[in-house]
Amino acid sequence: MELIKTLEVQRAVAGDGPAILKILKDRATLLKEKGSTQWNFLLTDEEDEEIKEYVVKGFFFKVMDGNDIVATFLLSPSQNEWDIHLWGQEESKPSTVYLHKLAVAPDKRGGKIGDFVMKWIKEYAARQRIETVRLDCVASDFLRNFYESHGYILYKDTQGQLLYEWKRNHHTLA
Repeated sequence: MELIKTLEVQRAVAGDGPAILKILKDRATLLKEKGSTQWNFLLTDEEDEEIKEYVVKGFFFKVMDGNDIVATFLLSPSQNEWDIHLWGQEESKPSTVYLHKLAVAPDKRGGKIGDFVMKWIKEYAARQRIETVRLDCVASDFLRNFYESHGYILYKDTQGQLLYEWKRNHHTLA
């Protein structure tokens, strides 16, 4: 698709906080309208400051199409409270990152941006010598198929959450 050729991933900066929050909240609103409770917490504004802090710390990335942010995601080198709750407390390893809040702007859905992001994350992992990318998602067929199609292996199904891992040394970048 032509759009993919124009996409570029950049580390988000403090000034990107409002645009990132808008994408996340728009996505949460769309999910709620479809009857899902996934990401409802984003609509309460309770995590706005935390998200902005993660942007400032350099954990958020933005997917750019020209001057427009069309998607965002967070890669954290350490566990947050939610990760500890799901995965258990682990020793911080520079070879593991946690993927959170992957969202494509609702008006850009269907353009294979999510596929572009997943490929970019694998390439980034290779460049940074990251061995494992971990994520959690709600137990839905759509998300299950999406992540598995990108080489993520189901690690555990717990409390309605699916825990996935992608290990660089076990997969090709394709």
